[in-house]
Order: sequence, then C-alpha cells, then structure tokens
Amino acid sequence: MEAAYALEEILEAVEQGRTELERLKKVKKPVNKVLEERVKKLEQDTQHKESEKKKLEERKKALKEQLEKLKEDKAKKDLEEAAAKKEKSRKAAERQKAKHDKLQADLEGLKVEFQAKRDQRVKEEEEKKRAKEGPPVDPAQKKLEVMEQLKQRKKDLRSEMKAQIEERKKAAEKEEASKARKEKSDKAKAEQIKKMYADTKEKAKELKERYREEYLQFKESEPVKRIFQAYDKGLYFLFDSYSRFDGVVKDGGQITMSYNAYMKMGQKLQLYPANVVSGADYIYVYKTMMKVKKQAEKEVKYETLQDVQGTKLNYNEFKEALLKIACLGKHKLYGGPQLSVDELKEQQAQQKKKQREALAGAAATGILKKKKGEGNEDGLVE
Repeated sequence: MEAAYALEEILEAVEQGRTELERLKKVKKPVNKVLEERVKKLEQDTQHKESEKKKLEERKKALKEQLEKLKEDKAKKDLEEAAAKKEKSRKAAERQKAKHDKLQADLEGLKVEFQAKRDQRVKEEEEKKRAKEGPPVDPAQKKLEVMEQLKQRKKDLRSEMKAQIEERKKAAEKEEASKARKEKSDKAKAEQIKKMYADTKEKAKELKERYREEYLQFKESEPVKRIFQAYDKGLYFLFDSYSRFDGVVKDGGQITMSYNAYMKMGQKLQLYPANVVSGADYIYVYKTMMKVKKQAEKEVKYETLQDVQGTKLNYNEFKEALLKIACLGKHKLYGGPQLSVDELKEQQAQQKKKQREALAGAAATGILKKKKGEGNEDGLVE
C-alpha cells in the first residue's frame, strides 16, 4: 500500500516538474551549519566575481570605443592641421615671392637711376675740365712747368729738413746740459749724504764707546767690587731661590736662571719703581745679555764656554744684569734722558729711518751702490 502511494507521488511530481516529493519536504534534513556557510559564501563569491567580470568587460568595451573615437578624432585633426600648414606655407611662399619680385624691381630702378646720374656727373666734369684747361697746351711748355714745380718742391723739402735738424740739435744740446746739471746736483747731494752719514756714524760710535767705557769703569770701581763682595752670599741665595721658579735649575753642572725666573724676580723685588725701570727695561737688559752671550760663542773656543753657553743666566751674568739695571735707573734718575726703553728705541728707529731715506735717494742716482754681502748692523752702506 505504501509503495503505491509512493509511486503515485513520484508520477505526480514528474508531471508537475518537481524534483522533490511533497512528503519528503516535510522530513527534516540534517543541518551542517559550517558547510552551509561555506556553500553560501562560495555562491556569494562566485556571484561577486561574475559581477566584477561583467563590469570589467563592459569597462573594456567602453574604453575601446572611447580609444577608437580618440584615434578617429586625432586622425581628423592631423589631417586638418596638415592642410592648414600646407595652406600657410603656400601663402608665405607667395608673399615671399611677391616681396622678392618687388625688391628686384626696386633694385633695377635704382641701378638705372644711379647709372643715369653717374653718366650725367661724368659729362659735367668733362665739360668743366675742358672749360678750365682752355685751348690745348704745348707739350714742351707743359714739361717745363712741371720741371719748375719739382725744383721748387725739392727746395722746400731741403729747407724743412734743415729746420728739423737744427731743432733736434738744439733739443739734444738742451737735454745734455740738463743731464749734466742733474748729475752734478746728484753728485753733490750724494757727497753731502755720505758726509752726513759718516759724521752721524762716527758720533754714534763715539757715544757708544763712551757709554761702554763709563760702564766698564763703574763695573771695575772699588765701591762696586766691595758691595758685591760684601753681599755675595745674599746675592747667591737670591739667585738660587729665583732660579728654582720654573723647576729647571741645573744646566751643564751649574745653577742657571731662565727668562721667566728673571722676570719674576724683577716683578717681585722692584729694584726701582716701575715708573723708573719698567718691565720693558728688564727685557731690554736680558736681550742685551743674550746678545753678548751669542757674540762670545763666536769669539771664544768651545772648551771655555761654561759661562756663556745656553739661553739662561749664570751667577756672574746675573750680577752683571743687576749692575746694568742699576746703571739704567741711575741714568734715568740723575739728569739722563727721561725716556723709557721703548721711547729710546722709537727715537733710534726714527733716526735710522731718516738715514735710510737719505741713502735711498742717493742710491737712486746711481752714485751710491751697495755690493752684495756688504752693510753694517743697521743694514746701511758704510
């Protein structure tokens, strides 16, 4: 009985085009939610891809149509531009040709006009020439006139040349006289400068020698010797104490005083007030001592140089420096020139500058000539 019902339902479903029996629809199928979600998502993705593909095809079709239209428009525009360019070239060529033809016509007209004026001017000049010349001249007479003209021209040239020679001769004589006067004046000036320089040098030498003698007499005097002998221990203690200022004491087996220690001693002791003997004066005395040491190194044999080697003061040089400082202060206090060492140097520099300028003026004349390697300590020609 059940089989008959089932067969009837199948036939009915086939007639109606259904794929499922009504009775079976009512039966619940087992549900797999994960599978169902995957199937649903897969269907959605498929539908989305189909939609995108369709849109892409439509976009490609639209772009292709648009590209085709752009190509057609460009081809049409190129044709129009080519035609316009060709027409423009044709018109420009026509204008150029017309301009060239007009220029040629103007040139031809100017040529004809110029030739006509030229022919007219030549004709007028020939007529004037014929009118001026008058009747024909005898060739022999014309030749004589030309010869006379040449003789007169030759005479004039000789007179001009003679005048130029006389003028040049006078100018040369005048220049020679001026040159002789200048040489005489330069020679006299050079002789005067030589004499002045010799007198100045001799006076400076005498003054320097006198100061040296006075200093040596003062140094060798009995009172000075007695003072040094009386205070020798105290002076040596002072020398030893200040020699230790910069840490280096011994030099070649003896105590020596450096420049820094010497200046420190001058600042501390103030042998004279600063307005009498300044720091510059101390430096001047130290440099003088170094100059003497350098000169001694050239003059004395090396095995006897214990008292002069190096750039520091030994005990004897220390006492000599004190003596020179004392002399300098005494010279400033008792009637000597009230000038500092810097001012004295400036005064000497000014004197030397004047002498150099005078000698430079003489050297420019060629009278004084300094040979290579010659000259005194001031750089002047002796």
